[in-house]
Amino acid sequence: MKEAWLKIGKRNIKVEIRKNFLEKTIGLMFRKKLEKNEGMLFVFDKECFPSFWTFGMLFSIDIVWMNEKMEVVDVKENLKPFRFWKFYKPRKASKYALEVNSGFVKENKIKIGDKFTLY
Repeated sequence: MKEAWLKIGKRNIKVEIRKNFLEKTIGLMFRKKLEKNEGMLFVFDKECFPSFWTFGMLFSIDIVWMNEKMEVVDVKENLKPFRFWKFYKPRKASKYALEVNSGFVKENKIKIGDKFTLY
């Protein structure tokens, strides 16, 4: 598992990077929590419309989708855990998807067009 940091505004977020199919499929399933400044970053080979679900999740999340320039192209907030399959896709193609604790988007006033930095 590879880790890195993302920055948006003055907020730094420690992220676990998920690149291969199995890592992306499992994601945050059955994990009990994320710390306040933690997230999971899904990286795709090219811009696409990746589907996400909250099956097997134990807590609510926000998802932030970003293009290849790491500009926010869509967000979904307060996605509740489900026992059945429900899928979420971005409205625009994305190369990255960031899963964070529910409330992160609102707390950090993240909006379409904002830019993250990966380091």
